[in-house]
Amino acid sequence: MRQLLLRSAVATALVLSLTGCAFHGLYSAPLPGGADLGSHPYRVLIDFTDVLDLVPQSSVKVNDVTVGKVESIRLIDWHAQVQIALNGNVVVTGPGPGSGAPLTLITDTMRINTPTEFIETDSPVQLRWSGRQLLSRGMKADLKAGTLRLESEVHGEFSPR
Repeated sequence: MRQLLLRSAVATALVLSLTGCAFHGLYSAPLPGGADLGSHPYRVLIDFTDVLDLVPQSSVKVNDVTVGKVESIRLIDWHAQVQIALNGNVVVTGPGPGSGAPLTLITDTMRINTPTEFIETDSPVQLRWSGRQLLSRGMKADLKAGTLRLESEVHGEFSPR
């Protein structure tokens, strides 16, 4: 009887330790109805100075359309650093220089600092607007100042108007 009890205790401890290694809390469980991230999602780190009620697995929405999810949240120097995953088919679009015509930005990774409104990447970048296209490696954009700098290997195509 004592040997059976010992074996049961060892088996229970083994099962609990093996299953416990893969469980990282309730936030690691996939939720039904979440965003379709596709096979190649983008991951973006965002710094927030003031954020309330944000938890892992929260939906990331653009114009009320779910385009991604919050993967993790860390506190760094009183700022919340949030990693989100976006569907690889998401295209960032906004007003372009001069005319305000739509500008499309495509890149693999991007760092966004919300307090300073500064965006940067070391990855290849493609910018398209009004029949124009610029390619580069790396980009820095100061949204407050309204400036954008392409870092290196810059090439462009401009169609006649």
